[in-house]
Amino acid sequence: MVDLISTEFKESLFDSKSKNVYEKWMRRYTDFKMQKSLEGDEINVYLEFIKEISINYKCSTVWQAASCVNKFLKIYKNQDHIRNPIFKSYMKNIAKQYVPKKSAVLTIDDVNNYIRQSGKTNQDLCEKVILIIGIYGALRLSEIAYLDFKDIRKDGPNFMILIRQSKTDQAGIGSEFAISPLSSYDICPVTLLISYLNLFPIKQGRLFRKMNKLDQPTQQVLGINKIATLPKKVADFLGLTGDYSGH
Repeated sequence: MVDLISTEFKESLFDSKSKNVYEKWMRRYTDFKMQKSLEGDEINVYLEFIKEISINYKCSTVWQAASCVNKFLKIYKNQDHIRNPIFKSYMKNIAKQYVPKKSAVLTIDDVNNYIRQSGKTNQDLCEKVILIIGIYGALRLSEIAYLDFKDIRKDGPNFMILIRQSKTDQAGIGSEFAISPLSSYDICPVTLLISYLNLFPIKQGRLFRKMNKLDQPTQQVLGINKIATLPKKVADFLGLTGDYSGH
């Protein structure tokens, strides 16, 4: 009974929301020890495990793994390796050697080729307008996702796009950029934007919406995660190589 209560108490020390993450890394750690048949001081096994995962994971993920495994060892074996000077030195070396992967970026030509070659549905139209606004304004995902109909205004032959606030706009004064017409009708950004706006009899709320099964716009907005998949979709369609993840 004492052991049962002790185990339950130890398990209660883990946050229920993140317990699955802790257990995932502890399983990885245990499997690693068995596969490598590692014995001896736990700190050496721990460092070998960190070294192993640092090959394929970025620094923040390595830190997450190190922290999760360390918490298990601290609770169940009374060992705290993160405070060990050897571990601290080890992590500094990993951080120095880590070279972050840079995502590839779609060019204007890539976007124009996609606009010419891809489908003609309303869903395709929505994605084309997202690409146009994103690349002309060099916008972040959040800036695209939170665009509103009231942020779009006609100014002669151009459209002006208002970004009300961005990560670099600490004063919150906002900024505008223009989308101008092109002579090539099939890739003209102004023509495409007008066609998209005409899908909405009532132009209120978020600009980018999901389409229903009948390819008609709904009240459901397109979220950041969905918009983030678009660069890779374009890259796959055009046969481009590289990491075209959204930002």
